[in-house]
Amino acid sequence: MKRFLFLLLLSLFFGEPCAQDTLQLTLDEAKSIARSRNPGLLASREAIEQARAKLEKSRAAFFPQASFTAVYTRLGKVPKMKMDVGEMMGLPYSEIVEIEMGEQNNYNYSIAVNQPLFAGGNIINSYRLSRLNLQATKYENKKAELELILQVEETYYNLLWAYDMLKVTEDGYAQLLMHLEQAESLYAAGMLSHFDLLRARVAKSNFQPNLIRARNGVRLAEDAMKLLLGLSLDTPIALTDSLSKPDFHITLEEATDSALSKRDELLSLEKRREMAHLGLVMSKRAFLPMLATQFSYTYQKPYQQQSKWGEDWNISLILNFDIFNGLSRFADVKNARSQLEQIDYAMEQARQGIKLEVRQAYLSFQEAQELLKSQEANLSQAQEALQIAEEQYKNGFISQTEYSDTQMANNQAKTNYLQALVQYNTAIAKLKRAMNEE
Repeated sequence: MKRFLFLLLLSLFFGEPCAQDTLQLTLDEAKSIARSRNPGLLASREAIEQARAKLEKSRAAFFPQASFTAVYTRLGKVPKMKMDVGEMMGLPYSEIVEIEMGEQNNYNYSIAVNQPLFAGGNIINSYRLSRLNLQATKYENKKAELELILQVEETYYNLLWAYDMLKVTEDGYAQLLMHLEQAESLYAAGMLSHFDLLRARVAKSNFQPNLIRARNGVRLAEDAMKLLLGLSLDTPIALTDSLSKPDFHITLEEATDSALSKRDELLSLEKRREMAHLGLVMSKRAFLPMLATQFSYTYQKPYQQQSKWGEDWNISLILNFDIFNGLSRFADVKNARSQLEQIDYAMEQARQGIKLEVRQAYLSFQEAQELLKSQEANLSQAQEALQIAEEQYKNGFISQTEYSDTQMANNQAKTNYLQALVQYNTAIAKLKRAMNEE
């Protein structure tokens, strides 16, 4: 375990494990790495952070909104007013005086504070909407995580099958080489026909493509696993678990009840339905008036036509009520009600889809269970037949053709058993996923 943690830390800091080290993986370790490195799941988690940021933004609406403004204005030309002082004072002559109306440099600092007092409940409901959206997004992320885990399990089992198939193929090829040597010895001793010798050579040559395909199958399966785990394709990996036959018992009714009570899709849709209901409430409350208060403070120069600093403040109470807006609010209510109905239909469709998915997974599990049982018996018979054939072939009681046929039948039995074992484990994983379990 310590070695695994060391390699994982190296992969996190440097992008991949050391080139000389092979990353040994159990199924649980593969799941853990996928949770921490799979790009698709990481993107899904960012959606949670986005929803959390929206919640924080909606919480800000409860508090007063304050702003500060600073303005400096320099006039290119100060306005002037001309006055005839002589005429104003009744003098017999005229005397024109120019008076500047303001200053060339003007300063203004202001603070404004706005606080809604009544918004028809839309502020608290907007906050509730954001909170429900965060909860729904978490359920959707959990769904994505379980789907990824299922992919990891399927890929892990397929890679184990590829390893086992490679071993079966290599063992079969080694047996063909051994039997070819025996055939050549028997032919040299005059105990085997040239025809049977040629069959042994052809059988060996015909088997080589199977070995090539098996080795390539391992490489492809390893690459698929690395992709899911977010590892570089150059990272060497090896699986430490082996294919087994776990005990698993459940009825269809139990599986269905578990799925309907725990599936993240339904839990997410329930939150979305609450959001749609709140949206309907908010659309109806749009007919209510809005009440807010505003406070403003100003510090400026010049002040009241004098070259000095002065301050001023005021408080306003603002009532806003839309009298007519083209009946758009009625349309908003209708739209919100339709959205609520759509989610109700979606929830019912999701329930039926989950029931079908569970049923299909359960039937596939039963099929895999029966298939594995039959292939266990078949493999046992094939191995027994091969042991008898080996003894008879050594003693010259059967031909090389008969022995090769028995050997091929045994290899096919091993292949069928391994496929059945992979199918059994995969069926359990899919049924658990349908039940929203890992």
